[in-house]
Amino acid sequence: MKSPYTGKEMTLRREPRKLKFRKDEFDVLYHTYFCQDSKENFEDDKLSELNIKQVHNQYREKHKLPFSEEIKEIREKYGLSARKMSEILGFGVNSYSNYENGDIPEIANGRIILMAANPKNFRELALKAGLLDEKLDRRIKHLIERRENEFDIWEMFFAKSPSSKNGYKTVSQTKVLMAIRYFSEILSPWKTKMNKLLFYADFLNYRNHCESITGLEYKAIPLGPVPENYDHLYGIASSNGFVEINEEPCHDFLGECFKANKIELKYGDVFTDDELNTLKTVSSHFAKTTAREIKELSHKEKAWLENYKTKSLIDYSYGFEIVGI
Repeated sequence: MKSPYTGKEMTLRREPRKLKFRKDEFDVLYHTYFCQDSKENFEDDKLSELNIKQVHNQYREKHKLPFSEEIKEIREKYGLSARKMSEILGFGVNSYSNYENGDIPEIANGRIILMAANPKNFRELALKAGLLDEKLDRRIKHLIERRENEFDIWEMFFAKSPSSKNGYKTVSQTKVLMAIRYFSEILSPWKTKMNKLLFYADFLNYRNHCESITGLEYKAIPLGPVPENYDHLYGIASSNGFVEINEEPCHDFLGECFKANKIELKYGDVFTDDELNTLKTVSSHFAKTTAREIKELSHKEKAWLENYKTKSLIDYSYGFEIVGI
C-alpha cells in the first residue's frame, strides 16, 4: 500500500494488541501499514478484515460456536433452504442466511445449530416445530441409518472442531483430497515435498485470510512440518482414486512419488478464488524446489523451530511469520 502523503510504498507491521468483541478481550497480531515519512499507521480493508477476523475466530472457539462453513454444511445435508432452517430452529427469517454469510450467532443460537448437526436431534426439532414433512423425514432417517452403519476412518482421524490448530476450519475431505490431487497434477512431488506443499498452502492462506484451506492439523517432526496422520491421509487419497502413489528410485533409495490420475476435475468447483490463488502461488513458488530443499527451508520456519523438540501440533498463528514463501 502506498502512503497517502508521499505515494511511497509503506512497510507492513504486525504488533501484539488486545481487542474486544462483545464482552471478551483477545490477543491478536495487529496489522498496519507504516509510513516512514509521516510516522503514521494505516489500514486498508484487507488488513482491517485480518485484524477483526482474528478476534472473531477466537470468540467462536472460546464459546464453541459454529463457523460459517459448518453452518452452511449442516443445512445442505438436510436439503433445506436457509429460510426453512431458520423456521425449524426458531430463528428470525434471515438469521440462518446471515450466519452462513459471516454473522456470529448469539451463544444460545450457536448451540442450537450445533445440536441440529446431529440428525436425531434435528428430527426432534423439526417435529416440535411441526415442520417434519415426509420428504424431510426420509432424508433424516437415511442420514441416521448411514451414521449408525458406516465406519468412517476419516471421522476417526481427521474430524476436529475448528480451532487455532487447524486454521479455524472444519476439515474438508473434498478439499484435502483435491489439494493433494492438485499438487500431484502440477508437480508430481515426492511424499516429503507433498507434506511441505500442503503445510505452506494452508499456512500461507492463513497469513492472508486468517483461515486454512483444508482444516488439517500439522505436527513438527524431525523431517519438518507434516499433516497429522499423513500416511492415513495419502492412503485415502490413493484408495479413492485421486492419485497414484508409486515407489520410484530417488538418489540412493526408493521414494513415494505422487501422480494424478487421468480423470479431469474442476478445482474451481471445490476451492474459493482465494484458496485456488494460494494453491497456484505455492505450486509456482516451489515448482523447481527439490524435496530436500523444501525440507531444509521448512526447518527455518519458526513454526517448526519452536515445536519440533516436543513434536507438537503447530498453531496457525505461526502463519503470520512464515519466511519460505
